[in-house]
Amino acid sequence: LTNGIDLDKFTITTGLWKRIFTQCTSNAKQLTAIAANTEKTLAAQKAAILKEGVATDLFDQIMMDADSRIVDDSDAMIICTRALGDALTHDIKKVHHVIMPWEKVFDGVDVTTYNGVKIAKISIWDRQINAYENTGTVLNKPFRAVFANKKQLMMGCPADSIISSLNIWYEKKDRMMYVDCLGKLGTNLLEDDMFQAAY
Repeated sequence: LTNGIDLDKFTITTGLWKRIFTQCTSNAKQLTAIAANTEKTLAAQKAAILKEGVATDLFDQIMMDADSRIVDDSDAMIICTRALGDALTHDIKKVHHVIMPWEKVFDGVDVTTYNGVKIAKISIWDRQINAYENTGTVLNKPFRAVFANKKQLMMGCPADSIISSLNIWYEKKDRMMYVDCLGKLGTNLLEDDMFQAAY
């Protein structure tokens, strides 16, 4: 984690990527390695992913490595960091001289289709990596993707309550507004073997 980050912020729940990393450790066939992530500086990471053919080869490899049940699922998609989606767009333009159109679903989520598979780039993942997984020299796995039906990647809260019970108040003495949140949030993988990850 980035120096100075409060580690307690990362113990509330087991994150989705942590679950994906754990599953890929126990079943290496579910991981498509991204060599650019192993570079020693941010500039080298970016240069490596932008080399001609790297991003298109990577997305092709993710699809070839994936379990056939994932490939055959018409609702499966590749969800990736914005940096990886942008690298694919750059590669398609440089190699094939074609502009890859992206459609904005809402701020921070854009979708397109590559080789018949829907791709979604999620910019919040990039912001989190930049803020919390940044040594100042290199980012921790800035290029990430997971190929799955989104129903396999579960996040939620208990059925009998919303994510947080909010208590909001203004403290006259401090002249500050305070917000206190309580609740539970969790993640899970519906079926451990029904995704293909790349990082």
